[in-house]
Amino acid sequence: MRKLFIIVLAAVLLGRTAEANSYSTNFALTENPISENGRWINGGTTGVNWHNVQCTPGHAFGVGPQSPAPPYDDPTAVLTGTWGRTQTVEATVIVPASPSGSAEVELRVLTTITPGRIVGYEVLFSVTSNNYVDIERWDGGTNRSDFVSLVPGGYILTPQRLATGNRVKATVTTAGVISAYIDYGSGYQLIVQGTDTTYTSGAPGIGFFLARSAGSMSDFGLSSFFATDGTAPAPPAAPQGLRILVSEAQIDGTSPDWPPLLFRREFAFDRGRRRRVALPATTA
Repeated sequence: MRKLFIIVLAAVLLGRTAEANSYSTNFALTENPISENGRWINGGTTGVNWHNVQCTPGHAFGVGPQSPAPPYDDPTAVLTGTWGRTQTVEATVIVPASPSGSAEVELRVLTTITPGRIVGYEVLFSVTSNNYVDIERWDGGTNRSDFVSLVPGGYILTPQRLATGNRVKATVTTAGVISAYIDYGSGYQLIVQGTDTTYTSGAPGIGFFLARSAGSMSDFGLSSFFATDGTAPAPPAAPQGLRILVSEAQIDGTSPDWPPLLFRREFAFDRGRRRRVALPATTA
């Protein structure tokens, strides 16, 4: 009697690995408007009613002069591509040498620019002695009624004025919680939060605002930028229906039966108890 043992392992892996979108830059080029090989969509070129963002090595800033507000035609740029619902944006600020009036750097989340319309959210940080932060929803236009503050009272005062080299951060969660942070040099501090779920898609980006100031757009800006949609790579799904098939072919030279009976016993792998569970034997 001879026995031929054939062991076949079958596994089905469901799901796929989702990689997070991310982008970082130190604005190494001189561009007006900013492009970085087609990675940016601008508020002037595409949005028409707003201004573009430009950059010189190590410095991104708005294309001005900006119109006296209203209209609120802030220089704006967002990244290309499809981004996830959860987003984090960080940047390093450049502050005017003699800050006065109202000058802001703005971080965008879930923002979409189309001709004549910008929707999404901005987290704005004052870079003058008027040290404040606000979170606003943009509803498409350039009038004051097109912007809704998500912070009670319209803004919140910060512990101190920003300085060149400080970092700012904005995040948005799947629940629509938008948070503003500042790092004055010893780590990020949560400044304020707001919640809104009007817009659930769009891209991260940057913007600038200048009003009632003797300076110009080039006096302040950002020296670095980082964005991610926060979707950490998902592990493959747990194997479904993982089963070890042990097939025993019994060949008996004295048996008149041909082909021989094929006796098969299956074992399902009980992952929770890390053991095999024998299934009823069958014939084939």
